[in-house]
Amino acid sequence: MDFQRIDEELIEILPGPCSRERVLEEIARLSYETAVAIAPSFAQPFDVPADFIHFKDFIKEGGLHLNYLNGKLCSTYVKKKGDRYFFDASSFREDRGHPEAFLALVKEQLGGCSETQHE
Repeated sequence: MDFQRIDEELIEILPGPCSRERVLEEIARLSYETAVAIAPSFAQPFDVPADFIHFKDFIKEGGLHLNYLNGKLCSTYVKKKGDRYFFDASSFREDRGHPEAFLALVKEQLGGCSETQHE
């Protein structure tokens, strides 16, 4: 997996030898694991370990839409346009920080793209 910035708003996801579904699942999993709980001061966030979440459920129509999950602000969106996949860098940056650093972590975690990792 690799990625390439298109403009200020979009980064193209280049799956390479990885399956697209595997890349999207890893993006969702790492987004959740690295997200911070945003809860009102009077409420305790409900912490659900990533191993108990089916990240495939957030992949729809070939894209990924992961806004809030279990009180965590993920702000992670990938849209499919034709055969290409685009990460919404502006939404991620606004709520979470540096999108390239996040995608570099995804790339590192995917490594050789063993399809059995994190299942």
